[in-house]
Amino acid sequence: MTAWLIPLITAFIAAITVVAGAIVTRSATHYSARLHADQRRRDVELAVLDECRNALLDAADAVQSYTFEVDDETRLTPNITPERFSEIRPIIEPAVVKAQRLQFLIPALPWDHIAAALTEASDLLQATLVIQESEGDIWKEAMDNQPNPIVVALTAVATHRRHLLETYPVNVRRSRRA
Repeated sequence: MTAWLIPLITAFIAAITVVAGAIVTRSATHYSARLHADQRRRDVELAVLDECRNALLDAADAVQSYTFEVDDETRLTPNITPERFSEIRPIIEPAVVKAQRLQFLIPALPWDHIAAALTEASDLLQATLVIQESEGDIWKEAMDNQPNPIVVALTAVATHRRHLLETYPVNVRRSRRA
């Protein structure tokens, strides 16, 4: 009677071991997948911040080049002649394109405080390129007052980027199941 019982008990123990191993493997696989998804989401957030930072730096550089290369009389005139525009087009066009790129990236941001800071900087860049009546030299005024909207926006992006890096997911938070 015991001769047939030993293989039966061995088979039962092996079945329990296989089921327990499958449960552990399934749990580990789910944990790994959740961690990978959390890390991928964070990587995308960091990439979005980097893209916005780079767009702001590119636009600010192009606008600053425009303010240095075009004489103040032309730059601060609301309505310039088509002939004069043709002369400054190679200088203003890259600045406009880069400022518009930044402007179009902002609405997609999921962080309101970053979007607000970048909007202030974008508004400054746009106002520098498209002069309205009697505004004066908006760019010079902004650069004279520190921190200017560009520095504020870059600081906001850098601070948030640092926060995202400091809280980079290295394990999965346990979620409560209802």
